[in-house]
Amino acid sequence: MLGMRLLDKSPEIGARFGDELSVAPVGGEPVTLDVSAGADIAWSATAPRGAAYFETLRQILN
Repeated sequence: MLGMRLLDKSPEIGARFGDELSVAPVGGEPVTLDVSAGADIAWSATAPRGAAYFETLRQILN
């Protein structure tokens, strides 16, 4: 999994970025990645405590 954020909001830049993005292992052939647009969802990098952690994990996995 690779996470990136484009700072330019124009749809043309996003489409071009997805078409031109490829990665390759050292010495390997490049492959094109599937790019999916994210949603503007508020989030926090702080993990919840106690049972709330497992509830959040369940929501992510489902």
